[in-house]
Amino acid sequence: MKQFVSPAQKIGELGEDVAAKFLVKQGYTLIERNYTLKTGEVDIITSKEGELGFWEVKTTKCSTGNVSRGTYHPFENIHTKKLKRFVQTVEQYLYSHNVSHETLWGIHGVTVFLNIDIREAKVEVMENIV
Repeated sequence: MKQFVSPAQKIGELGEDVAAKFLVKQGYTLIERNYTLKTGEVDIITSKEGELGFWEVKTTKCSTGNVSRGTYHPFENIHTKKLKRFVQTVEQYLYSHNVSHETLWGIHGVTVFLNIDIREAKVEVMENIV
């Protein structure tokens, strides 16, 4: 498992934990976390009803009394180069795991808004972001 050492990485790890638990509650089966290659990383890989899901998780800390989205969305940090690398990593996963061309799959996003002070999180799912 990947080692998270900086404060930002630890927040990201916590967000990924929240996202993984949320996805399981939504009926997804976790296949793998932090699938990493030279091209990039897929935070969470799932399956549900025969379809593979490749998830990018973005986490942000909220310091107000509640957890809200506000005006900034963490997915604004995903630039074209990052998205291209993500897709390349997904393609390599499909190839290296001999996934059938008939298997359905999608690239999705999960945003986790964390308020550490009151131990509350809000999860927002964005399906088929590519």
